[in-house]
Formats: sequence, structure tokens, C-alpha cells
Amino acid sequence: MSFTIKGRELADALTGLQKAMARKTNLAVLKHVHYHCDDQTVTATVTDLDHHTEYRFTDAEVSTPSTILLPVKDLFRLVKSAKDDQVTIEATDNPQTAKIGLSGALGERTHFLPCMDAEEWPEMPERTPVLPADDRFIDAYRTLVPFASTDPSRTVLNGIALQLGTGEHTLTATDGKRLCTLSGLTFHEDIQGIIPLLNILNWNRFPTTCKLGTTDKQYRIEAGNWTLQGKLVDGSYPNWSQVIPDAHTDDCVFLLADEDIPAVKQAVQTLPAPNSETGGDKNAGICLMKQDDMVVLAACDAQENWGQQPLKHSTLSGSEFTAFNRSYFLEAVEAGFTKWQFKDHTAPLRAETENGIHVLMPLRQENVPGAVEPSTHKETPTQPKTNQEDPEPMPKDTKPSLAVMSSNEEKQDEDLLTMVQNARESCRTLNTTLKDIAAKIRADQRANKALHSELQNAKGVLTKLKDLAA
Repeated sequence: MSFTIKGRELADALTGLQKAMARKTNLAVLKHVHYHCDDQTVTATVTDLDHHTEYRFTDAEVSTPSTILLPVKDLFRLVKSAKDDQVTIEATDNPQTAKIGLSGALGERTHFLPCMDAEEWPEMPERTPVLPADDRFIDAYRTLVPFASTDPSRTVLNGIALQLGTGEHTLTATDGKRLCTLSGLTFHEDIQGIIPLLNILNWNRFPTTCKLGTTDKQYRIEAGNWTLQGKLVDGSYPNWSQVIPDAHTDDCVFLLADEDIPAVKQAVQTLPAPNSETGGDKNAGICLMKQDDMVVLAACDAQENWGQQPLKHSTLSGSEFTAFNRSYFLEAVEAGFTKWQFKDHTAPLRAETENGIHVLMPLRQENVPGAVEPSTHKETPTQPKTNQEDPEPMPKDTKPSLAVMSSNEEKQDEDLLTMVQNARESCRTLNTTLKDIAAKIRADQRANKALHSELQNAKGVLTKLKDLAA
């Protein structure tokens, strides 16, 4: 086989394909790219067994139609510095070696790379029909990815739920601590499912206009020269609409001005955290409150040393305050959510845009000013403790400690759904292991067949030598 493609297109394709490959695998074949050329079409495909990603080259010259498997990293090292060259990939007399020719300003160079038997490549799934998708689909998917769970024990949340609502589709992501949903999307009514988190869809060079198709278990995305097909996330997505708090006229409303967004980013990075001595905690809590009629973000370290960041152009109505995970809040702001409202410091925060709703759970607080209006002198768990030996009032510039719920706080006992998800994940792992074993058995069978053939040839040679000696 032999085909020629442009170095720049090959390098760009390999960059994207590497984002779709299996991160950790013991199967050598999954570290290779499957090149197939037929007439004037050349495609490159990678897979992790559950998801398959294909790129179709625009300008390719095919001399001999065939198929070859090449290691992606070795080939990428050759072409990433030869983007202006023409790259020719050619099979050799040795079925385990391929010839790579580079032709450009530096002249012609030849390299040799190891290759695998094309029969090792896993079987591809049956093609799923596709239909034009909403032009906003890819951008909406990218917006929601940060809010989806990556916890392997919560498999059903490891994706973006595409669901049909009342005359329109919604895309939703949640990790149990926050939820984001975007509505007003238009797809064919049969297109639904939980689309897995795919790194290549987050790649800024992946086309944003696409076609999409789903079945009960499979999805397929066609965008430009790219085709993605694989398994949908298995399971039933939670009824997320039940956790969205209603908006009330007496809610506290926080309007974050665009001019203050840089200040929010600075606050997330620089305000103290409980473990700031060891580099801080990006998930530490941060408090939103008013101080001297100025909206501020405030936080303290383990020694109750407070820092604050004023938001000079923003407004906060009401006398309540709230606290939340600083990184979660920043990610929501970067997704375009700047108008927030909440009932009190124990209630979820709700943000809304033209076609989206974001819900952020608050963090636990203790001894924060205004958290409770004490009705009696009896001390309550949320009421500031009183020092009987020192009744002097707290100085105005001293802030009480903010107890933040750590990201590594012990989880509650897993419920039945989590147990089922764990069992399903174990089944998937077992299935993958069985596939690995089957592939190894096939490889050993081929090796034994080749060895048997060589032995037969050797016996034939010995027989001829005996005849000649006689």
C-alpha cells in the first residue's frame, strides 16, 4: 500500500486523534492509528473500544488501496516538525515495518516505523444514522463539561444529558454539588441520551457545526472531516428539575458587573484558605457579603486571618450573605452566569441567563455575622458562642471564622443507586479484561500458526537436503 498526504493536515489530525485515544491501556493496538485508503479516500481512526474517532483526509493521493496500523506517537514525532512536507506512507516487504517518506524544503528523508497486523484492529460498530444538529450544540456541550461529574462511582453523571422537554431539547450536567442546564435547543425528537465526556469535543479546533444521531445505546457525531461514534452513558439521568429552587421576589439578588469579573478571578486565586501554608485549596469556601455598603468576597485561613476583595461595580440586595466553593463559582461566572439570587445562607444559589439555569449549593457556615437572628439567649449550633469571661463586644473589623465544607469530607453511605452503578462499572471492567484476553489469545494463535508454518518449511528443507545427500 502507498498514499501521500500533506504534513500539516496529518499533524493536525494526529493532534486531535490523540485526544480521543485510551489514556491507560495494556493493549498495544489501542496505541496505534488505523489508516485505511480506498481509491482516493484516506481515513485515520483511533479507538478505546467504547468510542471510535475517525478523520477523513481532504487531499490525499492513493497509489495502492490497503490498511496499515502505525504507532501514533512515533508518527507524530516525525511530522510535527515537517508540517510543510509531503508525507508518503508505504508498506514494505516486512509486514511489521512501514516506510515513511518526507519530502520538502530539507529534501527527501526516509524513516521506518514498526506497524501491527491490521487484523488486530477491533471491530467497528454499525453506523448510526445522523441528522443536522442545533448549531449551538457543540458550544453548549463545552459550556456544560466543567459541571459534569468525573467520579467513576457515579457513572450516570459522567456525561451531558440530552433530553426532550416541552417542544425543545435541554442539555444538563451535574456533579451533585452544582447543576447547569441549557434549554431552547432544537434536535429531531428521537435524538436523546447521555453523551459521554469526550476530550476531542472540547478541542478548540473541532468543528462546531455537526450532525448527530442516537440509538438506545449508541451516538454518532459527524462534523467536517471528523466522525465520532460510541456508547452512550448507560442509566437513567436523575430528575434534575426537582432541585432547581423557585425564584421569589424577596430573594437576595447579587448582580455581578462585567467590570468586577477580573476581581472575582483574583479573589479565587489570592484570598486565604484553610490550608494556605501548603499551597491553598482551590475548592475552599469564599463568602459573599456586604461591608460598609460595599459588596465584598471574603475568606480566612486556619488562623482566622481574613482577606477580602471588593466588587466595586456589583450590587447585593437584602441583608443576607452566603458562602460557596470558590472554584465552582468562578466556573459558573466564566460560563456566563452573573445574576444570582438566594433566600438565605442555607439555601441554594440560583443563576439564570436567557437560555440557562445554574444551581450552586452553599457551603456550611458557623459563626458568620448575620447567619442567625437570635431569638433567645440560649446558645444554638448556628449562634455565635459567647465568652463569659470576656463580655466585650467583638471589634468591628474582626470577622468570625468561616467553617468550610472540605472537598474531601467523608461521603455519606452509598445508596442503592450508587451500588448499582459500581456493579455496572465492575461489569464494564470485566468485559474490557475479557476482550484483552481474547485479543491475546488471537495473537498467540497467529504466532503459533506462523511458527508451525516455519517448522513445516524447515522440515521440507531438511528433506530436500537429505535427498541431495543420498
